[in-house]
Amino acid sequence: MPKIIGPLVLAAALLWAQTAPLVRLDAPLLTAADEGKVTEVKSLLKRGASPNAANTDGNTLTALMLAARGGHSSVVRLLLDAGANVDTTATVAVGASGVNAGLTALMEAAASGDAATVQLLFEHKANPNAKAIYEVTDSTGATHSAGCRPVIMHAVNLAVLRLLAEHGADLHIKDCDGNSVLMFAAEYLDGAAVQYLLSKGLDPREHNSKGLTALDLAKQAEKTENMEILGAAH
Repeated sequence: MPKIIGPLVLAAALLWAQTAPLVRLDAPLLTAADEGKVTEVKSLLKRGASPNAANTDGNTLTALMLAARGGHSSVVRLLLDAGANVDTTATVAVGASGVNAGLTALMEAAASGDAATVQLLFEHKANPNAKAIYEVTDSTGATHSAGCRPVIMHAVNLAVLRLLAEHGADLHIKDCDGNSVLMFAAEYLDGAAVQYLLSKGLDPREHNSKGLTALDLAKQAEKTENMEILGAAH
């Protein structure tokens, strides 16, 4: 037995010695990607940092997601060219018992409002119809889905909304509460986005699971322009 264990221990030690320095580069890469530091990211990748480096404390967001979240398109390009996985999913803890799961770089890019970053991800075949799921763990330890949001409902402006649609995002998709993309736009986006979706045939009379229409949601959000547009569309 000692003759077998000795070589195994030695091999493990050698492997650790080879990989540990590279792992230590991941944390600086995550910070640099988050801050959009192109030169630093390029240097860290050249030294062996993983383009798929991910956080481990409270969330598993990758360097690509962090760069996309900030709309740092130059950093996103560097990571993708280095082999970053465009559709890796991540989780983010929410409070003591909740977690957002299934987050992707494209969702983060859409939420940044930067169309150039969204375009880059599509050039690398990002999935336009992924869904993030909000999960809650109850007192028994069981996990339950408490909501979901598709990629297109992360858009914050018309430019990104249109780009997502042009690359295959389903305009007729709904979240787990039965909200349509038009309802989302009525509550969170501006009149131009609402007009665009109406021009694509979305139904302003449709109801969500609570019986509310896009107009109802616009009223709740006090979106005056959207209220006028949707009121005229009924």
